[in-house]
Amino acid sequence: MKPILIEATTIPDAWFQCLYTLIDEVQKPDGAARRYTVQTGSNPGADRLELDFAAVHIKHPGVRPLLPQMPEHLNLPPVADEQYLAEYMPYLLSPVKQPNEHYTYGERLQLAWQFVIDYYRQHGPNTNRMCMEIGRPEDIFFYEQPDGSSPCLRLVDTRISDNKLHWIVYFRSWNLWNGFPVNLAGLQQAKEIMAAEIGVDDGEIIALSKGLNIRDYNIEVALMRLQKELRPGAGLRKD
Repeated sequence: MKPILIEATTIPDAWFQCLYTLIDEVQKPDGAARRYTVQTGSNPGADRLELDFAAVHIKHPGVRPLLPQMPEHLNLPPVADEQYLAEYMPYLLSPVKQPNEHYTYGERLQLAWQFVIDYYRQHGPNTNRMCMEIGRPEDIFFYEQPDGSSPCLRLVDTRISDNKLHWIVYFRSWNLWNGFPVNLAGLQQAKEIMAAEIGVDDGEIIALSKGLNIRDYNIEVALMRLQKELRPGAGLRKD
């Protein structure tokens, strides 16, 4: 495995850099990305292009627009729009879970939300304790069910430094094409709410994943966005 560090200014910049890096690395014989066929998971039998491990440092994640904008001359559909993001926010922030849902990010996040705010207010910023865990050990057993799934977002860690609230987030698997920008845009807005309630400024995001990928049905449009081509057989390893 070859970890990749991407330094970005905004969420759209991070998205474009990750996409470019993925396509670039998967073309190299010894690159930090691979192409493989999914055996179990979402879309079994489909191909994925995936970075081995990505650490994405976003210095100004609050800069608007939060979602990537497609250049008009490419005539490509947006990865998501503001309405979709607005509909996503209740899922991220509300503790309500529907009867047919195993979990929601909001259900898990809200368990620790107010405690984190109150703890920082009472004890101050110099602590490593305020880590909000989305994943649970028992989530893995959801895969025994025919429609089972477990959270892709596993962890939202927090730090206050220089009077700014920073979040470090980890995704076990992450759809780069549209999951990455929507998830980060939603998390950024949630971070802004938390920072305001604590009484500090908004800060940076560091996003980590060992499964940052694009699926086969997104590869063509991704190449169109980058105006690049994919070498035949790129990313097919012998391991």
